[in-house]
Amino acid sequence: MAKRKYSKEEIQEWYKEHPSALYFNRNDSNLFVPKRTIGFSPNFAHPAAWIIVIIVIGLIVTLALHKRIFG
Repeated sequence: MAKRKYSKEEIQEWYKEHPSALYFNRNDSNLFVPKRTIGFSPNFAHPAAWIIVIIVIGLIVTLALHKRIFG
């Protein structure tokens, strides 16, 4: 099955079928999808989502270390 962008309705159907807190759909090419309630969530099946998560974690660690060292 080829990757394609899922519509909001299809994403909500996926959430109904998969009671998970994380969105992981290999067939969906969307990088960010609407959450069940408010906001957006990354599609963790998309490789760029992992790059973004690693960058955000790296920035948090860098800022925490900088504050600890240079206080």
